[in-house]
Amino acid sequence: MQSVCTAQGVKQSTLLNLGSHFDLPKDQWPVLAQRIDELLHNQVSLIASTLSEQAQTLAQRYAAFGCGECGAC
Repeated sequence: MQSVCTAQGVKQSTLLNLGSHFDLPKDQWPVLAQRIDELLHNQVSLIASTLSEQAQTLAQRYAAFGCGECGAC
């Protein structure tokens, strides 16, 4: 989700839908999001070694989609 303040209040939009079969443990979600962001912005990973193999695979898969809609990626 992305939140943006506007004159009419806060607007939220979905940046990435993980799907209904997303089974990564919730405690790994923050590092997954950080790794996706690193991949999207071609940054050297600070957390890749802390990710499970499943989380690393998911990060690469989701980053391959890019966000596309906002034009920032």
